[in-house]
Amino acid sequence: MNLLETLDDLLQGWRPAFAQMRTFTRARRLTFGLLVCMRRHLTSQAICATGRQFVDWTSDYRLCSRCAWNARQLFDPVFDRLAPLLSSPDAPVVVAVDDTLCRKSGKKKIPGVSLARDPQSPGFRVNFCYGLRFVQLSVLIPPGAPGPARALPVRFELAPPAEKPKKGAAAEAQAAYRQEKKKRALTVVGRQAMASVRQSMDQREDLHYRQLILCGDGSYTNGNVLKHLPERTTYIGRIRKDAKLYWPLEQTGEKAKGRPRRYGAVAPTPEQILHDASVAWVKVWCFVAGELREVSVKVVGPVYWRKAGVEMPLQVVVIRPGGIPAAQGFQVAVPAAGVSDLHGWKTGSASFGAGLRVPLGDRVQSPG
Repeated sequence: MNLLETLDDLLQGWRPAFAQMRTFTRARRLTFGLLVCMRRHLTSQAICATGRQFVDWTSDYRLCSRCAWNARQLFDPVFDRLAPLLSSPDAPVVVAVDDTLCRKSGKKKIPGVSLARDPQSPGFRVNFCYGLRFVQLSVLIPPGAPGPARALPVRFELAPPAEKPKKGAAAEAQAAYRQEKKKRALTVVGRQAMASVRQSMDQREDLHYRQLILCGDGSYTNGNVLKHLPERTTYIGRIRKDAKLYWPLEQTGEKAKGRPRRYGAVAPTPEQILHDASVAWVKVWCFVAGELREVSVKVVGPVYWRKAGVEMPLQVVVIRPGGIPAAQGFQVAVPAAGVSDLHGWKTGSASFGAGLRVPLGDRVQSPG
């Protein structure tokens, strides 16, 4: 089977996503057109690349505007073929989470286009550009030998911000905007996408028992995500170096006055753990920043963080500064787990969170 036949076999998994065979055939044809078209990858260019430039284009454009189909089902072929790509029958499924911006010029013609910060702007000057905001989740496929992992996209969710009412708008419009702003937050869209990935895994016999490990940056490490994690899911993210943590509450058996305590004594912050000589460094080998490196980490836990809640024990993994190029070194893993279970991916997620400015479909650094 050659490359074209293999791709066509993968696209056959799209058939359940469309109500009619002709709709699926049109989507399949446009997909091939987008792959081979020249210049900009637009719907019109895809139509011309498939030799249909002299026929009516209406049905092709209605496929993207009027036809009812679930975009998440287009990623089902990845889940169907995921288990053989993992390193062992019990290996977890590791998913990277981040948001990206697709530049657009037609602000008034394209729904959802808004003004956003240009991620390529220099550090000394923040620039703005028009674009569509998306939240993307990609499965990290471990290589056979120590090297970079292959990231396969499994979710690409549109996340446009709420449209702000004009100055002097009615109080009802202002209240509706505040409610809509909360619903369209990146963390809300991200946690919904995370839950859908867990649901897709649970629907497959060879994936439902596996642990899901989510790797995200500091913008997703908050209560909005941590308090809504699905079952059999671990989150690895970055926290502030001065985050206020607490030890588990000791049960003394004595009746205390006032409101019952939920947290124990104050635990050291990640920065204090870094400089605490009583906490030993642990050496782990990871492929990061282009080569296999020995990284020094400190592990403390279980601890609690108010943003995660009392029901979520955490484990703090502090990475020695300078051990990984461009990594800040402060992370929190949810829920608490042994360092032997997490050391393979926590360092890779540090590189992911520190400087991921490329699409998640490209190669990202991961452990060996």
